[in-house]
Order: sequence, then structure tokens, then C-alpha cells
Amino acid sequence: MNGAQARLALTVLSPAEQLMEPLYNPTGGYASYVVPAAFVLIIQQTLLMGAATLTALGFERSTGVRRAAPGPAGVFGRGLAHLTMYAAALTLFFIVLPRVYGFSTLGRVSDLALFAVPFLLATSFMGQAAGSLFIHRETTVLLFIATTLPQFYQVGVSWPLEMLPPALDQLRRIFPSASAIAHRADGGRE
Repeated sequence: MNGAQARLALTVLSPAEQLMEPLYNPTGGYASYVVPAAFVLIIQQTLLMGAATLTALGFERSTGVRRAAPGPAGVFGRGLAHLTMYAAALTLFFIVLPRVYGFSTLGRVSDLALFAVPFLLATSFMGQAAGSLFIHRETTVLLFIATTLPQFYQVGVSWPLEMLPPALDQLRRIFPSASAIAHRADGGRE
């Protein structure tokens, strides 16, 4: 009458009560897991294309003679300028939109700032380096657009990192977003 036999049968079947609560995706939805990773990739790709285009434009404007690349102070100054310009985008993608869409927000704003500074500087420096390799500014845009979808599949959100061949695993680490997204997706193990 009181269900003691049913509880006894359940205890024999499973002596420990299991509570299923996802830690990094509390809503259990695909969007709350994939969209924040896509936000990081969007920020990276737009900054890569912009920094590379502006750097290549500096070479393109010269009189046909390739100018010397800026020194370390010039590269770092451009990186700080990119960091300043992307402050609004970071606020939108990492603070405002997750709250608007109801995604989980596990970090504090100060933690996001600590994450954003090295991420944006690394992305800016990579874009500037790529821009200095090409004479035509459009080449860098085509290059980075072509790498966007493969990067998305190699960051561990839509395809498990364990299933990547070792060569692709090493190749994905070239881009700053791979570490940023994988770090978020696997709970900080990378």
C-alpha cells in the first residue's frame, strides 16, 4: 500500500540515486551551446579580416614599392586600437545577447574582460601578420572567409575534438578562437 516494495525494487536496480544536471549547458538546448561559440568565431573572423585588410591596404597605397612593416610599437598600437574598437562588439556578443537570448552566463564581466584582452590582441596580431603577407587586401578576406566553416567544425562544438585527426587538431590551434571556444566548451580542460 505504501509503495515499499516498489522503492525496494528501484533500490536493487540502482542503489545510488542519480541526478542529471548539466553543468555547462543548463538549458540542455543546442542553441545555448552552439551560439556562444559562434559569437566568438564571428568576433575573431571580423577582426582578422579587418586587421588584415587595413595592413594590406597600407602596402597597396604605396607607389608600387612594398613599404617596410611597422615596428613592434606600431603593431602593438594597432592591436590596442582594435581592442578599443571592439569593446562595443564584445559587450554586445558576450554580455547583452546571452542575456537577451537566455543563454547561461557563467562568468563575471571582469572574467570576460580578462579573456577578451589576450583573445583580441592575438587575433589582431594574427590579422596584421596575414595582411603583411599579401599585396592585395581582398586576398586576406577571401582566405579568412574560406576558413570560417572548417574552423567551426574544428573547435569541438559541433564535432567532438577527440574525433579530429592529429594533424587537424594541431592546425586548428593556429587560430585564437579554437582555444577560446574549446576552453569554454569542455569546461576549461584545454
